[in-house]
Amino acid sequence: HLLCALRKLGLLHKPTMTFGTAELRFSRRFEVLSCFKRPALRTHAEFVAETSVAGVSAARIVQAAADSFDDAKVVANRALKELPMHDTLHDASKQLLRAAVMNGLLCARLKALPVFAELG
Repeated sequence: HLLCALRKLGLLHKPTMTFGTAELRFSRRFEVLSCFKRPALRTHAEFVAETSVAGVSAARIVQAAADSFDDAKVVANRALKELPMHDTLHDASKQLLRAAVMNGLLCARLKALPVFAELG
């Protein structure tokens, strides 16, 4: 959500990829999951259709990103309380919490931008 919002706000441009088509990158990214039979893997066309943000306002996308980061903070905090301090997942949870907090702050700053108010 955050990357989509940054693109809609004109703050991040979609990179030009010269190392293959979107379909090829999609198939390579998800081929590791092909060993799982359920749920069935999505095709690239289904993925594009299901993740499209066409017609969705930047305000709504930023809010969706902020909501996702809030959810991640809850999960990370719960894990930090329940996992032993020496556990690898405890360390990963600290990293998740740090990333969620920082990205949540970025969402709040985006909401304060004049361009956000104009596009939202």
